[in-house]
Amino acid sequence: MAKELKQKLLKHVLFLEGEIADFPRFQRLTQQEYLTDRDRRRSVERWAENIINSVIDIAKVVLSIESIPIPDSYKETVSLLSSIPSLGIADSSRLADWTRFRNLLAHEYVDIRWKSLERFIRESREIHEDFLAMAKRYLKRVMELEGSGCSREISTPPR
Repeated sequence: MAKELKQKLLKHVLFLEGEIADFPRFQRLTQQEYLTDRDRRRSVERWAENIINSVIDIAKVVLSIESIPIPDSYKETVSLLSSIPSLGIADSSRLADWTRFRNLLAHEYVDIRWKSLERFIRESREIHEDFLAMAKRYLKRVMELEGSGCSREISTPPR
């Protein structure tokens, strides 16, 4: 496997780790704050989008490493991770469902976005932490199989 793919995977995993660490920042966000504080609204929307984009990016890199063609849709790309037995993802459909939310952030009215954001904050932390742990295990395995080539150490965040 190309060193560039391992480096890319490491970069995306570290970025996702940082974004997931910000869940507590947004857990107490109220609808009133979201509606009236433009900076906070932009921040939480961008944060959620970053998490979803990171999952998609990691999925693309993993599929590339596994020599699996990348589907046309983001949902299909993430769903396809279930087809790789070594990842240990029995069902990636819940994770893949959040890819739709990415488009909702860009195209829906503020009140509709709030309901979805509130649900994202409340319901998606565990699934994204589980995905991050899987991505770290996968990264560690590919680094060990082919020699590291990567200098940063990764850690599993506490729950």
